[in-house]
Amino acid sequence: MRPEGNLRTLNFADEMLRREEAVYTRLQAYQGTLLPHSYGFHEFQLSDSGGPAQPRLLGLIMERVPGYRLGSDLGREISLEWSDRERKSLLIRLRHIVRLLNAFSITQRDWHTDQIMGIPRGPGHEGGTAGPANRGESTDLVIFDFAFAMQPSGNRDLLDTVNDVGELYLQFSVLGTNLMEEIRWLDRAEYEQ
Repeated sequence: MRPEGNLRTLNFADEMLRREEAVYTRLQAYQGTLLPHSYGFHEFQLSDSGGPAQPRLLGLIMERVPGYRLGSDLGREISLEWSDRERKSLLIRLRHIVRLLNAFSITQRDWHTDQIMGIPRGPGHEGGTAGPANRGESTDLVIFDFAFAMQPSGNRDLLDTVNDVGELYLQFSVLGTNLMEEIRWLDRAEYEQ
């Protein structure tokens, strides 16, 4: 392979910034619910760098979300302490998020559990109101980190295979593949219509 061919798989910072911004623009109506509010990309200049040439960086300013990444303690709590009913409730909600991304022609190419935050609220959580506790139903999900997300131009059939469904199936199968099968995670006709 020629050396210039090796650069095709690199993701340059400007491309990653454009992808992130494009997702937040396309999902603007869902900012503050499904994803944090984005206040745009800005250029920052570092101070106290010790020299006359102070580096400039681009960064995204976004809403701070008081929650837990599913790859952290909340993920361990879900897999060890939650009932099957609670896990199924959470997985169904996550599957609908993937459905929404698919409907907007957004495919995430690097899914991992730290891109999904759970925000405990209501019954079943500390400080919640009284009532039947189902932590899966009373945990809001927020997604972020779209630097590798692709948005093809033009229309595509929603039933086309999207890798996100399979990748997240593998990520969350630790909660029980039987649960994933019970909620029919891989059934595109169930979720993608």
